[in-house]
Order: sequence, then C-alpha cells, then structure tokens
Amino acid sequence: MDEIDRQGDFLVLIVSGITQCASCDVPLLEYIAEDIRFIHTKRILISNDTSKEVFINAINIAHVNRFYEQDWDEGMLLKQVRVLVTKYIFAKGLEYEKYQAHLDSETILKRMRRTV
Repeated sequence: MDEIDRQGDFLVLIVSGITQCASCDVPLLEYIAEDIRFIHTKRILISNDTSKEVFINAINIAHVNRFYEQDWDEGMLLKQVRVLVTKYIFAKGLEYEKYQAHLDSETILKRMRRTV
C-alpha cells in the first residue's frame, strides 16, 4: 500500500477476509480505515464468521462498505465492486469518462441527477 501511495496511484478497493496487516499487527481493513491516505478507499469484507462481534468491528472500526459471507454470489459481488469503484471516482473528484466502461451506469446516473 505504501508503494502504491508513493507512486501516486490510487488504492481504490480492497476485497479481503479477516486478515492481519503484516507490518502493523491489526486487521488489514482496520489499518486502512485509520490511514488518512486511504480515506476514500472502499472496503469489502468476506468472512465465514458472521458473529455479532465481527459485524460490529467491520462497521465501527474497519468501516467496511460491504460484508459478504464466504458463499458470495459472483454476479452480485462484481456489481458491488463496480458501484464502489464508481463512488470512489466521484469521491476523489476524478473524471469518470475515461473509466466509464468499467463503472456502474446506475450510480453515474444517480450522481448526475443530484448535480443537475
């Protein structure tokens, strides 16, 4: 992540399980949520542990955007990835046109209607 940031690239989306950050000894998604450089980075957590504690930490600490159980649906996950990437593009103030083929058209339309 540091290398991505140093190169001036964007860390748009992380899809992760409950994984420890090797360099900081906290869950990866929590580490990203606490780092101001990645404030707009979208986070998806996939876990087979659906306990109340996992949900609470995912929402309150890691600020995940989506939570899926291990048996996720490929189509739905891909749709949500497109939605979250689209929201990231707008949150960062980037020109969406050059990425439009990879973005969610419904999210773009909703955004355009709000700015008119």
